[in-house]
Amino acid sequence: MTIINQEIRRGDIEQIYAQNQYLYHLIKKINEDIKEMKAEVKRQRKEKESDLSSQVLDDVFTNVVKQLFPQHVYFSQSILKETLKSYLEEAYPEFMSNMSPNEFTNCFHSEWYSSLLLKMKNYRGAASQNVRHAIWRIFGSEKLPSFE
Repeated sequence: MTIINQEIRRGDIEQIYAQNQYLYHLIKKINEDIKEMKAEVKRQRKEKESDLSSQVLDDVFTNVVKQLFPQHVYFSQSILKETLKSYLEEAYPEFMSNMSPNEFTNCFHSEWYSSLLLKMKNYRGAASQNVRHAIWRIFGSEKLPSFE
């Protein structure tokens, strides 16, 4: 009987060993797959977070300038920066939540500030043109003195 028990035990041990090897390789493969999935998710998040399209940014700049223009025809850099930051936090919270304050400041000064200034300059020019047009329409050339 002891010989039969030893054979059963040896067979059981070999089967358990084979199952353990299988489970070990399965877990190893699952861990590799998880690492790949994490890397892909991280890449997709970074891709999504890192850039707003140029059309989206143009719309953002337009809306920020529209917010500022009635109160500030000429504004300080800090007002522009804070207005842009609050607008982005409200309109694109996932974009802003993944951006550090230093990254925001760097993007603001290196990429966005000049575009915002240009947009604001265009709004001032359009407002001035509307005022000139209204003055000429109301008073006409007869009532306005000529510049000679």
